[in-house]
Amino acid sequence: MKSILRLILTVACSAGILSSTFAADVRKNNPSRSDVEDILEEIGEGHFPEKMKLSPLGSVETDSTYYHVFYGTLKSSAYHLIFFDNTPTYLGYYLISLHPIGHGKGVVELYLTSDSITTISIGDEGPADKISIEGVPGQFKFVRAPVEEEPEEEAVATAANTPSKPKKKPEYRSWNITKDGKVRNVTSAIFVELKDKKVTIKDGKSGQVATFPISTLSAADKAYLKDLLQ
Repeated sequence: MKSILRLILTVACSAGILSSTFAADVRKNNPSRSDVEDILEEIGEGHFPEKMKLSPLGSVETDSTYYHVFYGTLKSSAYHLIFFDNTPTYLGYYLISLHPIGHGKGVVELYLTSDSITTISIGDEGPADKISIEGVPGQFKFVRAPVEEEPEEEAVATAANTPSKPKKKPEYRSWNITKDGKVRNVTSAIFVELKDKKVTIKDGKSGQVATFPISTLSAADKAYLKDLLQ
């Protein structure tokens, strides 16, 4: 599931490498259709049925964030209503019978008749586990994306109290750091060292270095370090 990890991106940075302009309502980090296709195809297991045609629907604003919505048209004339959060991380989908046609504040709009629409509500917490759709009998279950376990920090920091030098050649890559409950992205930086359970990276553009606790890194970053150092 490397594509999922690779796509855990944000646009905000602060403290030299990270800019001070991070805001919860920024929605520039929505995934592209090709990236979404790659993610769903790699997951499989019903998340990307054969010959599903994927289309973007838009970014649904809630009170404090955005959810990026796509829909897949199936051969059976049903639809996958697909959600990413604002990281953006793939969340999952609803299998529905109504055509998604638009969105508004906190809602996804579905075609009901030639002169009416119905909606699905989306709150700050994201898609609900089960929903009912006006005009359609039954409930619709949200099929969540599989969760990949994060590597344990101790498996990454095998030499916690001494600098850990890489066994492989480091490369410039995207890093994702959680600070104050928000994920922030460093688009191009290279590993410098790991010491005392803290990782130091160097920004490829500014040349500045910054040090972060391992616990603040994303699962993708921890997996990268584990592979680099062991």
